[in-house]
Amino acid sequence: MGLLAQSKKRVSFFLGVFLLLTPVTALAQTKAMPWLGLLMDQDALCTIKFEVDVPLGTDTLGGNVFIAGNLTELGSWSAAGLELTRVNATHWSLTVRLPCEKPFEYKYTRGSWATVEKGATGEELSNRVGFTSHGLTVINDVVQSWADQWTYDF
Repeated sequence: MGLLAQSKKRVSFFLGVFLLLTPVTALAQTKAMPWLGLLMDQDALCTIKFEVDVPLGTDTLGGNVFIAGNLTELGSWSAAGLELTRVNATHWSLTVRLPCEKPFEYKYTRGSWATVEKGATGEELSNRVGFTSHGLTVINDVVQSWADQWTYDF
C-alpha cells in the first residue's frame, strides 16, 4: 500500500473515531466543522439566480425568454424548459433550486430551438456552463442575438 493510501486510511480512521465519540448534529452546527453539515446532506439544493440581458427588440420578436439545461430542474433540454420573468425590455430573471456542488449546462431560448441564443454575428454557441455552490449563486449572462434574427443565403 502506498504512502498516500496509508495516509488516507489514517485520516478516515481518526475522523471515524472522532465522529463516533461526538454527536454528529452538534459537530455540524459548530463553527469548527461547518462542512460536516454539507457532507450529511448530499441531496441538498442550492439557490441559483439567473440574470440575463437580451438584445433590444427581443419584445418585438415575440415570445418570452426560457432556459433549457441538462438537469431535470432546468427542463432536461426542453427548449421551453423554465420561463424567466421579464424585468424590463432587455432584462429577464429566474431563481431556481439546483443540486449543490454540481456543474450544469444550459442555453437561453425564446421557447423553441429555432429561437435559441446565438453569438454577435449569428454564430453557433457552445452550451453555457454553471456550477452550484452553497448559499445564493447569481449568474449574470448576456444574450447577443437570437437564431431567428439572422437570415442565411445558401
